[in-house]
Amino acid sequence: MTTQDYLIKIVPVSEDIILKANYIFFDPLLWADAHHTLKQLGVKYELIGFNLFEDESMTPTLIDLNLINNQLRTQLWEEIGSYVYVDAFSQFDQMSMFQNYIVSKKNIYEMKEFLAKMMKVTVQKKNFLFRMFDSRAMIHFHLLFNFYNNAATSQIEKFQLWQDYIDEWTISIAGQYFTLNFPNHFSEQLYPKKFSFDDMMQITEKLRVLMTPDMDVIEEQLHSTLPFEELLHREYKSILGEK
Repeated sequence: MTTQDYLIKIVPVSEDIILKANYIFFDPLLWADAHHTLKQLGVKYELIGFNLFEDESMTPTLIDLNLINNQLRTQLWEEIGSYVYVDAFSQFDQMSMFQNYIVSKKNIYEMKEFLAKMMKVTVQKKNFLFRMFDSRAMIHFHLLFNFYNNAATSQIEKFQLWQDYIDEWTISIAGQYFTLNFPNHFSEQLYPKKFSFDDMMQITEKLRVLMTPDMDVIEEQLHSTLPFEELLHREYKSILGEK
């Protein structure tokens, strides 16, 4: 990574985010009344991975915005997207209840299949769930391709799949909105072989501490006044170097 190639890019907080998007993908565990509220508004949704979660209130949820007119989209933005945020102590965890906005030309059935396929990752022959519905996980999205069976062919296939399905992915995190910067071409150098889930969790927890007020730490050491995208970039560099 270079200082210019941040993993995420800040975007203005505007209803243009929801007007431009085709889908919303979110974690209902953070929003107890999610499905009830959507039903009251007449908004249809799909559950992704219900066979795994076995409970609607826990299952990642996909809203097809293609079925919703601009008036209702604006209402969703004003009453939920830009208004209802997670009550978090650390600024890192301050997310909209609508955590992910996706721009894609694919239909709802294709998107359901795509998301279910992409969430399944394999590390040392063990299957894990990558929480693509959680924006705190999606800041690490570029490393998804390091976990796909650790085989170059599988990585390339999933890389191409992402390019085919996703035109733009915007996340809500740290009280702001960011688009994910996705490379144009596959390169094994982008995905360090030694990177692990533990490294990912270490970066996440460090960011949470850096962005928590009144922590008993030295400000000069943490540089917590840096913009979030720079903090994320710096923490990756500290673990991965310039790989």
